[in-house]
Amino acid sequence: MSFDNDPELFIRPNGAAEALRKAKEQGKVRFVGFTGHKDPDIHLAMLKTGFPFDSVQMPLNAFDHNYRSFEMNVVPELKKRGIAALGMKPINGHGDAVKRGVLSGEEALRYAMSLDGVTTMITGFDNQEALDQAIKVASGFQPWSAQQMDELRERVKPYSGDGRYELYKVSLRFDNPEARMAHDFPLDMQSVEVKEMMKATENTGRPFPEAK
Repeated sequence: MSFDNDPELFIRPNGAAEALRKAKEQGKVRFVGFTGHKDPDIHLAMLKTGFPFDSVQMPLNAFDHNYRSFEMNVVPELKKRGIAALGMKPINGHGDAVKRGVLSGEEALRYAMSLDGVTTMITGFDNQEALDQAIKVASGFQPWSAQQMDELRERVKPYSGDGRYELYKVSLRFDNPEARMAHDFPLDMQSVEVKEMMKATENTGRPFPEAK
């Protein structure tokens, strides 16, 4: 869910909501949910459609606490509704904040895994070192205290207000080009970010139309 009108499109007659209902009724799936990383207001609008979601996925990390916060706005609503909260991007997607020494990867994981109301935290890895780090944090895990959580929030707060370490919230680079086309949004084919997006979707098997 990336655009303001996605909830409206989701719940429309013969839309995705009806397809999900039928999939559950027919036993094709046990649980259904939605994901997105752009804006917590879009997540809240999806919940207001009244569709009985089982789970919702969103970015959760120390930077998120201070900027367009899913932690502060969406997780409490999910807890109230009994919907599983799935966290992603605990190390901010590309880990730039770790590379620049703002916090450590271990701190990032411990913070995200300590969040109240989160059912599970999803983290990725592309090398043995990252895998070992995740296993180390998960082994015998004990949640951080409220004081430890607040200390990290305050430390990263100066870097949180402009989304520099949460580019998926602010950059076109993380928008799905096929989703943009489905909304009839234009694509600037000369943009470096769009070129990166297009390269990421080369395996779709169909050509892209000319940008409008």
